[in-house]
Amino acid sequence: MEIISIIFGTLLGDSHLEKRNPGNGSRFIFKLCNNNVEYLMWFHKFFYLRGYCNSTKPKLKHLIKKKNKVFFHYSFHTYTFGSFNWIHDIFYKWDSKQFIKIIPHDFSSYFSPLSLAIWFMNDGYIRGNSVRIAINGWNLDEIKEICNMLSGKYHIMTTIQKGAKNTGYNIYIEKNSIETLTKLIKPYMIESLTYKLGPARYTCGAPATKVAGGKNH
Repeated sequence: MEIISIIFGTLLGDSHLEKRNPGNGSRFIFKLCNNNVEYLMWFHKFFYLRGYCNSTKPKLKHLIKKKNKVFFHYSFHTYTFGSFNWIHDIFYKWDSKQFIKIIPHDFSSYFSPLSLAIWFMNDGYIRGNSVRIAINGWNLDEIKEICNMLSGKYHIMTTIQKGAKNTGYNIYIEKNSIETLTKLIKPYMIESLTYKLGPARYTCGAPATKVAGGKNH
């Protein structure tokens, strides 16, 4: 359940599952920009210690994007497992020539506070006094489904606002729900990333000293 929770949390961000040759299984691919190296290295260690990937540490890579802009990132992938196929089947649909990632209609059963912490460490941030989660790539109906899950399961109230041009949407955590969010996810967060919770992190107990699975960081 711990592995599933983490995969569900990070699939809401930029990570994805890749289905290999038919019948052979799927593998999880995790990619992160170079300003969050500690999180990526913890992530790799978590999967390696549980036998899901090799011991080779992720290395810095670069991509050349539009207008010759250089994008630096780290990435790694797990081994291929047939037991990952069902997750791929509910998170992806075949659209003519490729798989498209979607939000499953009922994913809340596998979405835990650990999932929420993983998602927030990946895509959450603070701006001014507001706590937000950047959510790119999903359509508005899918984002509403995520927000309904957060309110129905965790009583976290949100609003959806359009981001800057071509940057999708942001989910704003309403002010009266920031403390609820903090109490849920802080026990699983890497301490260096608790700044993403803003001032609320100082009102909900001591700084986090554990990461997923209750392991000391």
